[in-house]
Amino acid sequence: MQEAGTALSAIDFPGYDEAQRPGWDGWTEAVGVNSWVPAGRVGWELSVADDNPGKPNCDWRARATLPAEEKQATTFLFVTARRWPGKGSWVEKRRREQLWADVRAYDSEDLAQWLEQSPATRLWLAGELGRPTVGLRPLDQAWMEWAQACRPALSPKLFDAPVVEAAARFSTWREQPPHRPWVVTADSVGEAVGYVAAALPEPERERAIVVDDPLALPGLLVQRSSGLIVIAHPQAEALAATAAGSHHMLFARTHATVPVEVDVALSPAGRAAFEAALGDMGVAEQERDRLTTEAGRSPTILRRRLAIAPVLRTPDWAREPDLCRKLMPILLAGAWRAGDGADEACVAEVAGQPIEAVERDLAELTALADAPVWATAGFRGVVSRKDALFAIHHALTEQDLARFLGVAELVLTLDDPRLDLPEDKRWAAGIYGVQAEVSGALRDAVGEMLVLLAIEGDRLLGARLGSVVTRVDRVVAAVLRDPSPRRWLAQHHLRWLAEASPDTFLDAVEADLRQAEPTIFALLRPVTSTHGRCERTELLWALELLAWEPRRFARVFAILARLSEVEISDNWANKPEASLGSLVRCWLPQTAASVAERVAAMGKFAATGSPVAWRLLLAQFPRVGHASPNVRPRWREVPAGAGDGPLTTDVRTTMLGALDLMLAWPSYSVAQLGDLLTLIDEFPDEAVLTLLDRAESWAGAAADDDRATLRERLRRDLSRRQHRANGNLPAWEVRITAFADALAPTDLIEQHRWLFAEHWVPESGYAIDDEESWQRHPERIEVERTAALREVVSDHGVDGVLSLIQGGNASWVIGRLLAQIEPARVTFWARELLKHEELGAKADAALGSLLSAVNDEPHQSTLTSLLEGDHLADADKLRVLLAAPAEGATWRLIADRHQGLADDYWRKAGVDAFRLNPLDTAFMVDRLLDVGRPFAAFRALGMVIETVDPALLARVLAAMRTSGGDDVAVACPDGWHLGKALARVSDSGALSRTELAGIEFALNPLFQHSEHGTPNLDWVLANHPGDFVHLVKLIYKRDDGQVDNDKGTPEAANTAWRVLREARWLPGADAHGSIDVDAMTAWIDAARELAREAARGAITDEVIGNLLASSPVGADGHWPHEAVRQALAHVGTKDIADGFIVGKMNKRGVVWRGPGGEQERALAAEFQRAAEAMRAATPFAAQALDRLASSYEHEARRWDGDEEVNRRLGRR
Repeated sequence: MQEAGTALSAIDFPGYDEAQRPGWDGWTEAVGVNSWVPAGRVGWELSVADDNPGKPNCDWRARATLPAEEKQATTFLFVTARRWPGKGSWVEKRRREQLWADVRAYDSEDLAQWLEQSPATRLWLAGELGRPTVGLRPLDQAWMEWAQACRPALSPKLFDAPVVEAAARFSTWREQPPHRPWVVTADSVGEAVGYVAAALPEPERERAIVVDDPLALPGLLVQRSSGLIVIAHPQAEALAATAAGSHHMLFARTHATVPVEVDVALSPAGRAAFEAALGDMGVAEQERDRLTTEAGRSPTILRRRLAIAPVLRTPDWAREPDLCRKLMPILLAGAWRAGDGADEACVAEVAGQPIEAVERDLAELTALADAPVWATAGFRGVVSRKDALFAIHHALTEQDLARFLGVAELVLTLDDPRLDLPEDKRWAAGIYGVQAEVSGALRDAVGEMLVLLAIEGDRLLGARLGSVVTRVDRVVAAVLRDPSPRRWLAQHHLRWLAEASPDTFLDAVEADLRQAEPTIFALLRPVTSTHGRCERTELLWALELLAWEPRRFARVFAILARLSEVEISDNWANKPEASLGSLVRCWLPQTAASVAERVAAMGKFAATGSPVAWRLLLAQFPRVGHASPNVRPRWREVPAGAGDGPLTTDVRTTMLGALDLMLAWPSYSVAQLGDLLTLIDEFPDEAVLTLLDRAESWAGAAADDDRATLRERLRRDLSRRQHRANGNLPAWEVRITAFADALAPTDLIEQHRWLFAEHWVPESGYAIDDEESWQRHPERIEVERTAALREVVSDHGVDGVLSLIQGGNASWVIGRLLAQIEPARVTFWARELLKHEELGAKADAALGSLLSAVNDEPHQSTLTSLLEGDHLADADKLRVLLAAPAEGATWRLIADRHQGLADDYWRKAGVDAFRLNPLDTAFMVDRLLDVGRPFAAFRALGMVIETVDPALLARVLAAMRTSGGDDVAVACPDGWHLGKALARVSDSGALSRTELAGIEFALNPLFQHSEHGTPNLDWVLANHPGDFVHLVKLIYKRDDGQVDNDKGTPEAANTAWRVLREARWLPGADAHGSIDVDAMTAWIDAARELAREAARGAITDEVIGNLLASSPVGADGHWPHEAVRQALAHVGTKDIADGFIVGKMNKRGVVWRGPGGEQERALAAEFQRAAEAMRAATPFAAQALDRLASSYEHEARRWDGDEEVNRRLGRR
């Protein structure tokens, strides 16, 4: 029925147990009409009984009970697998009853005819009956036979990415009438057929037929199959091509055998997609990375690697000795950049012949079906190193191996000239013309081959060539012999060396660490540049991949422990200590070593007393956990299950082992004891009691400040634990609470220090009732602080207060409270604070809050008395004034009595107009402008921009424009506040648009990414072509070789370049988006004339073109606007077209890249459509769009090549 080609809108034929349900044996609803499936609703009755017309009559009576209206809308159709000569008369008799829309009956002769017209169904039935078929297979069968030739069977998910990518195009081709063949290429025909099976929906897949023999095709074409015909034999293509106008034909071919453009060319899948398909096949997670690399992400090679039959594991090309010899040097080199002299010299040395000969051999090999090599986007390489090595290892000679190992040692010991650049410029080494001597592709390929030879060499070659592993060890030893710091920094391939020769690598690292000054520490230098490379990453990854092997775990652990002792003060997370922790992480250890081995390693490290060891043990009790998997070996196998989440018992054993080591720690610092006590609820009861015993013993000998520190930490932790316990506290909680209380220092100052440690005091679990709300907590703390400070002042006086200020970060609170508890001694306390310059900013903060807490009247008298006479030096008087409230009264006091300090005050004062009256605000602004602090003045107005006098704002903005920017570093305004200020000034008319434009130009960098933008500057430039040309003159030199006398500053040139590059305005455009083409061309003519006079004609045309690239879409829906099209044609120079094209491409901005060049291809198509639409009216603009489309097509091809290379090299 599916193959009949009728448009079935519904079909239901239940099977198995459901076949026994009452009602129709099946029913269909079809839109079209053909000779077998009637249109409309059809009820089907099926029979194999030799009782006709008995059985049809029985079914007729059974369906007679249906409602009359349903029968009138339904065709009754009886089908018997028996021969029934009387079916015609039975049908006629039943039709005369007129109970049904129609009546039909099919017997075995009808079924035979129907089957003859349904070749896909016939092939399927032949398979079910065990009847041989020649040259034709159902698509499902072809896929199953190809996929199930290996274990595990291949998954159709291998084709997910190309299926999605071509889905729309493939569907459109199938829906159209037949007109041309669809061409799919892959590494093998079977792979191409597999793609087709994955791409077709089930009904179409069941109708599709694969042609394996050209002799079978003519008979199939005569039967006019309604399904897709997949041609899987090259000699059938000629006949198939002639029938492509009447049948949907698909050619499944290898890449090398199709010289024409193809519809779908299968390339290596992305690593993530390929590994996901392996997961669907049931491949263990730890095996997926290795198998992905072995297969080169090719389904064809994957099938070969997993093949059940040995004959399938050897490709056809491996059976030809001549091809094996041609492939050998390419296999050993692995990958290289064509045209790179150093790369090609290395490949030629490996081959023992000129690179031209290697290229000829590679060209021959790429033309093979299931080609073992690839060449794309300037790179060459082998599809699968392991596949090729296993296939042609018999052809590898002693001379081949010796030449390769010699080149490997050379490549892996080359210096990196990028190290000669400063660290912050190394990322851009290519811009400076500095690059490594060989490409990263060749370097990685050589390293990978060393690994493969070390793992497989003795098994494949040992009998003929002796121990290959020993020779690889010698190469690695030579590369790492007596390395200097620079040699370590130049080693960007340590992972390959470690995997190729693990013990040799570890020997070299251990030998270096035994030196008095290990050179490997050069890799641990902090990264100081935001663009800098983290040099230690390669070393850490090399060690991590070796740690998976239990036999080497202890050595790697010891190395990482030693490296962890080096302090690295940067923000990168991948540090030796992090790698070390990952190996023994209780809930996700990144090693196959046993729990006992991991705990033993931690114990040995703990015996050193290292703080790193303590942190490592403590990390086994995480409050929260996050981790990512470590690097795994690319080729060496990792024991099954390693790296998976461990058993709960293993987690607990690790945690208890770490706890035992911490409890056995010889002596605790206050921080270490605090660490343990804050984790106490994670420990078993017996461990808690042991810990409390040790804690009480520690407290007996601890100093008061340590006791206070621990008490404060416990105070905070007890609150957390009590809230979490919700009243269900363990028995030992009473003891730890008593212990915390007993830690109260005997020294009064230490008793109260916790109240002044920080501005905010967290609540305490034992000092605050759970019923008390957070809203009342600050009030209670205020009371406690006041009482505590009274006690300190009473018992210890000035020294006690100074101790609290020095030992905490709440000096502002202390000053405020001093003014409250001793208002009559404010002057005294101020003078005491002035005496102690060693307290620095803390004393000034206390002084400021002390003076601010006094009411207005006493405040003035306090200031006056403090500043009178000569008992204070001018520097101290200035400190007092800067600490005093920044308000009018203070400023009048300065103006009246301390005029000599005024300038210094206004140069340093931090002020704010919030709560100031207009007169004081104006006074503040005047004084700040007098001392050259316009940016500080603007910041002071930040909270009152909406209400301040616009004229005052205008004065500040004008001063900022002409300022040398001395205070911009400490008072740099943001674009939002600047925009608000300019809008307010503009609305008030306090400054002209030209003046506002000057401000926007001078402060342009601050407007980047702001909502305000530069509307006044844009208006001036759009209406005054002379100002536009002035900006061009600031940036570009004259084209006649002369030099202008009025050259601007580099800063002005940079701003002018930014303004023109980011321009979003157009001459002749109004606020509503309309563009007056006459005004636009008049502006352009004037600008061009002025530019010619300034000897900058050509470059001005380019800049104008760049400006016109900001055009909106035209009324016809195509870009650019019609007025811009005419303006381009009006000028008509190559320069304006160049600027227009470059400007449009630059305005694309930053993009999120997908795979390949699809984004660029879509843009090219868009511009090409626009070009065709405007070609007749404005051919010059159309030509510019042609060039733009061509540029994006070129970019698309470049990105396609980049994607292909990265996939081939295993980078994606």
